[in-house]
Amino acid sequence: MKKSCKQTLSVCLSLAMAVCTLATGPLEAQGKARLKVRKMNLTVGQKKKIVIKGKKKKAKYTFSSSAKARASVSKKGIVKAKKAGKATITVKEKNKKKIRRVGRIAVTIKAKAQNKPTPSVTPDNTVSSTATATPTSSPTQRPTLKPTATPFPEDPDFAVPRNATTKYEGRGGEVEEFTYGSTAIAEGETVQRRAMVALPSGYKTTKKYPVVYALHGFNGWENSMITDGAPHVSWNASAEDTVKDVILVCPNVCANKSGQQEVGAYDNFINDLIQCLMPAIEKKYSVLTGRENTAIWGFSMGGRESLQIGFKRPDLFGYIGAFCAAPGVIEYLSKENFKLPDEYKDNTLILIAKGANDNLVGDNPLLYHKTLEETKTPHLYYETMGMGGGGHHKNVFLHGYYNLLVRAFPANKQ
Repeated sequence: MKKSCKQTLSVCLSLAMAVCTLATGPLEAQGKARLKVRKMNLTVGQKKKIVIKGKKKKAKYTFSSSAKARASVSKKGIVKAKKAGKATITVKEKNKKKIRRVGRIAVTIKAKAQNKPTPSVTPDNTVSSTATATPTSSPTQRPTLKPTATPFPEDPDFAVPRNATTKYEGRGGEVEEFTYGSTAIAEGETVQRRAMVALPSGYKTTKKYPVVYALHGFNGWENSMITDGAPHVSWNASAEDTVKDVILVCPNVCANKSGQQEVGAYDNFINDLIQCLMPAIEKKYSVLTGRENTAIWGFSMGGRESLQIGFKRPDLFGYIGAFCAAPGVIEYLSKENFKLPDEYKDNTLILIAKGANDNLVGDNPLLYHKTLEETKTPHLYYETMGMGGGGHHKNVFLHGYYNLLVRAFPANKQ
């Protein structure tokens, strides 16, 4: 009887241990690889290894730096700080034939602290106690110099070439007016709407191109981004072999039948865009589909809409830009929902830019930045004078568009 009890107890313990092993092993294997940290602070000359949690046994991990002159990264994921400034390290996972971005690490590099030599104090020529003081002439009055204005400290990571918006003769593609039927404007009706489409130089129907949707501000229309020079940013960057050729779509964001400027009409644009415009563009033009080939950005009210659309449909847009964005996103989405689902958190580029002298939306872009920090949503934020002035102006949003473009569709990206 005792022997039988012992055997039974032994079997139970074995089964329990087997269950524990099965419970821990597969669950760990099912989790996605993730970065231990998303920020790294280094001093010039310092090295630090990137730690990836939950690595797949058969997967390969690659590392790339956005600024190798400031921070390089080895094949083993060791980051070396070379020069003061900022850089972004991108980590990717290759498992079989699938490539997934694990995440990005924002690296800040500080210069080495230099020990300044203590200057030796040489005493002035002393006057003997017996010397007689000789009266001197009154000191010469020196003119007071007026302090010069301190230039705005632009972030070098977001530098833009001076010729980024230049309109070169013979450089660039065609701009076409595109008409499509929308069923998202008036109930039970199909309303004819227009968008402007800027094609890359040498556009071919046999080649597929990434697509960028650019949203104008309040009181704008489909031609606003065209006349403000957005296509030239794409064309110039492509001609300089900085970015890939892209198709730029500039729609009318005021999505109502009357054309009257109303906030509700702008908020309705998400329905017009997804249900009608995007399918029509994909049918008419030779565009690459999928979120990894689709970007959306906007200025002012268009920046508000690009954030709302991008956060509501991250399955469609892998790149989101908001420049001088108008208020209302947090109220529209709610603070708790101003974040991305875990599956899109580390593979979506979000770029927010604020004009340094923007007196119209003020610090609202900064509020978006701080809220995204609170919800732990990876993103990029910077303040700038843009191409000059730093106000609520095209000089800022064209600056932002260039920075979104070079990060979303760099020329060397596979």
